Amino acid sequence: MKTRTKKKKIKKKSSFVADIAKQSTVASNHLVVEAFAGTGKTFTEIVGVGWAFANHRWEEIQRRIAIQKKKNPKTFRITPSAEQEKVWSAFAESVGKVETIQYSAFNRSIVEEFQEDWGWLAEILSGEGITLNFSTVNGLGHRAVMGSFNYLRLDRDNVQKVIASVTGRDLWDLRRNSTVFLKAVTSLVDLCKLTLTGWTEEDGFNVEAVTPDVLGQLVRHYGVELDIRRKRVFDLVPRVLERCLSPDYQGAFDFNDQNWLPVVLNLPVPKVDLLLIDEGQDLPRCKQEFSRLLGRRIVLVGDVNQAIYGFAGADVDSIPRMKLLLSPDPNTPIESLRLTETRRCSHAVVKVANKILRTIAAHHGTPYVPFTAHKDNLKGSENFSTVEKYPTLVQDGDMVLCRVNAPLVSQALRFLQDGRRAIIRGRDFGKNLINFIQKKLKAPTVEKLIDRVEEWHGDEVSRELRKKPPSETRLVTLDDRRACVIAFTEGAKTVEDVVENINLIFSGKVCPKCQNHFSEELDRCPKKSCKTELGPGGKPRGPKLLTPKGILFSSIHKAKGLESERVFIILKDAPLPHPMAKSHWSKGQEYHLKYVAVTRAIESLIWVA
Repeated sequence: MKTRTKKKKIKKKSSFVADIAKQSTVASNHLVVEAFAGTGKTFTEIVGVGWAFANHRWEEIQRRIAIQKKKNPKTFRITPSAEQEKVWSAFAESVGKVETIQYSAFNRSIVEEFQEDWGWLAEILSGEGITLNFSTVNGLGHRAVMGSFNYLRLDRDNVQKVIASVTGRDLWDLRRNSTVFLKAVTSLVDLCKLTLTGWTEEDGFNVEAVTPDVLGQLVRHYGVELDIRRKRVFDLVPRVLERCLSPDYQGAFDFNDQNWLPVVLNLPVPKVDLLLIDEGQDLPRCKQEFSRLLGRRIVLVGDVNQAIYGFAGADVDSIPRMKLLLSPDPNTPIESLRLTETRRCSHAVVKVANKILRTIAAHHGTPYVPFTAHKDNLKGSENFSTVEKYPTLVQDGDMVLCRVNAPLVSQALRFLQDGRRAIIRGRDFGKNLINFIQKKLKAPTVEKLIDRVEEWHGDEVSRELRKKPPSETRLVTLDDRRACVIAFTEGAKTVEDVVENINLIFSGKVCPKCQNHFSEELDRCPKKSCKTELGPGGKPRGPKLLTPKGILFSSIHKAKGLESERVFIILKDAPLPHPMAKSHWSKGQEYHLKYVAVTRAIESLIWVA
């Protein structure tokens, strides 16, 4: 785009935007937006882009949004809050300096849905000489890797194949006879990549820095299951990482490599003028550094209070760390803007959430920032019930949450026995549970199944408690798995009945065309025979998957991103915080989980004790 064209377009914008553009003579600063639950962070982000970079077409943008929201285009108007105006003003600092904008999310289905909903905005911006693209962070890394190596393929099993190659063993033999060993090495390699273990900005990647002590810390922190071959595992991990540095040796790379390889090998990464990153609280270290390579200006949006995936390799301090990494002064974090006014939660729910936010602030030693409800939000209510009484209150469409899965299982089975529709979110968890019963326990009868799961639980807990210190995350997982299996045996006459109950309750989403069930993370049917619709760019796609009707039971982790008019939170046998969480970081995760659970409620919150 020519400079002359830029100046001409700037004159057409509102005087406010034009004034900012005149003042901006140097590259704009990076921006962090801390957005509380239900404050419209994604809407603020994408509509702010339209407002800042296509301001003279603002009426058209509002009309298109009205149609999208099924409002009257003649009367619908967007009135930003004072906080949203600040964010939009910050976007406008880049007017006249941007030709490429990249919106990045973590999940491909979210990106595809986003592209479907906002593709028209990309068309409007293209008329301004600006390219707006939508992609996952991994997808952007994929381009960088493919641009640096020839004839590579993405292979989700690549780490295990590298392990087989380095050890000189057959992969299927490893999977059959060394399951725990293979899983431990794979998990540690993945965690090393996500956490950038062995890498520093000054010295790059040094495989010798991946020491047994460092790996031991990862094992304890993330609850990695090890067998007696601990030394062999620790010796093998650095060798596998070293082999992964040369993906052309295998002719393949895995999902984590998509962001890890560009960082540790300092690969050339095509720059983006403005990089928008959603859910910034969940960035692992690897994605943080990759984002820095990618964006000339970065806008990171997220809620530090919703950082709940520390157990899976996410950096629980992602937002505070990024505020330092994006700052010109490494000792002084950049100031962040905030979105604190929720349009989702009722006044009663916000009152409860504020109590939790005070606890979180005290725990982390950070200032408490009040959470507010929009004046037009419902008054709402906070109520209390018991496990015995709440079934008379809960209705189809309500959400029942719990810290762990076992209480959900027993409650959902109880509802099914009473002839009521109940489903548990977490189809992948259900599959893993069936796998565990059929391949690990291998019990011929229900009685034997109970005996074997009790024996397995006792052995695993004893082994974990011998570690110094034991992993709190793993102890919670062990207790939950044992309790889930026992809950499913109730009323079952055979092991097949147990498996059938698991399949029935962990149903996932359903394709309206082929009637197959899929993971909740998918938005559209992946079967080729169902891909008859045409999506963005004319690509065929399957129909949208539907959540079966009924009462939705979910762990708090699985409920993130969902909402319901009424939310029941089961505390019996699963208090918040969980009593096994004793370390500082794990307690912080528990407080965050409580905040996430509460803020799923639109109107009413009911504690079930």
